[in-house]
Amino acid sequence: AAGISNYSAASSFTTQQIVTGCSDTYESNNSRSAAKVIPVNTNINGLISPSGDSDWFRFSNTSTARRIKVELTNLPADYDMSLYRSSSLLATAQLGGTSSETIKYNTSTVSSSYYVRVYGYNGANSATQCYNLKVSLSSTNWKEMDEEVAFEHVEAGDFELYPNPTNGKIAMDYLSTGNQDIQVYIVDMMGRTVMVQDASVYDGPNTLFFDLTPFSNGMYMVMVKSASGDASKRVMLQR
Repeated sequence: AAGISNYSAASSFTTQQIVTGCSDTYESNNSRSAAKVIPVNTNINGLISPSGDSDWFRFSNTSTARRIKVELTNLPADYDMSLYRSSSLLATAQLGGTSSETIKYNTSTVSSSYYVRVYGYNGANSATQCYNLKVSLSSTNWKEMDEEVAFEHVEAGDFELYPNPTNGKIAMDYLSTGNQDIQVYIVDMMGRTVMVQDASVYDGPNTLFFDLTPFSNGMYMVMVKSASGDASKRVMLQR
């Protein structure tokens, strides 16, 4: 604990090689037309660098495994992702910070032109740390975590918003009465529409994500218009 001792006998050992950084074999793929085909049910690595970079990937589903789940994990910064079929936006995942992102899209449409776009929020990037991306396919619908609990208080055609208040990014749990297209309007308290987003939803529970970060603090009205009826709720943006 205190004092001086003699040296020990000499010992030799060998350390394992320390590998820094990661390998991105899919560059360049910074546009939909340059998207690289990736295998499904397999983890891949990618880099977002420099600031403003985005990665595009293309994959196919099959008649026996139509339902799609996309997972974006091991994030070095605030990365988001979007799912497209051809040029149509189907879903976006935009949680804050380095939280993992997930999109579950229970579709009946078989296509070889599904795309995933991975990008850094507000210029987030890393030249040394890769993210992980995995596209999984299933013959049955992907279920949301605690789906029955989360939706037990939501009637068909209605929705819930969280977190509320929010510091920018919000999730919306929407219970659909069938496969349909909906429109989501976000309106400020002056009656001005600040955002409109089209979305394709499937029969049952759906989760959509929105980013209010560009807007000023205050109360906003979120309105959903669909063939099965309209619904609205308020959300407070508070930083």
